[in-house]
Amino acid sequence: DRRAILAHDVVLTTYHTLREDADWMVTLAWEFVVLDESQHIKNHHSDISRTVRQLQSPRKLALSGTPIENSLSELWSLFNFLNPPLLGSHAGFKKQFLIPIEKDGEADRKAKLGELIKPYFLRRRKKEVAPELPSLTRQVLWIDMDEEQQDLYERTKSAARNELLAIEKEGDYRFHAL
Repeated sequence: DRRAILAHDVVLTTYHTLREDADWMVTLAWEFVVLDESQHIKNHHSDISRTVRQLQSPRKLALSGTPIENSLSELWSLFNFLNPPLLGSHAGFKKQFLIPIEKDGEADRKAKLGELIKPYFLRRRKKEVAPELPSLTRQVLWIDMDEEQQDLYERTKSAARNELLAIEKEGDYRFHAL
């Protein structure tokens, strides 16, 4: 209810509710918009991302434990909400940073991007937030398969490899590969 929201100083909502009520929520003037778990807007094509970008506020904050999981496009999407002029259009960002860094491995472009976004990041490590937690431990156990398991594994692996090789590298190739 719009009237109920206007009567309060703090409004908490979910991304789903925001998307469903976008027709009137994006028309409100918010003093501050804080996104928790902002990985929900990392796909700049998603409805939620488009809706969040329409929110009108002079102050914005995005909280995320994982600002980048798969691609620098996710970083661009976060900054397109926080400070759109900083990284420019997606096409320009892709040409200037994404392709040179992800495809060509250009360290100087990576450093330039890092310097550009550094003032906007507050990064705290686990030891600063929760020092009582133990260090990460990894335990690798190698287990030998019996002959029947090994045969099934090899057949499944070969079938998957053949299926991937049969996919044409056009259209939604990555989705099929996934």
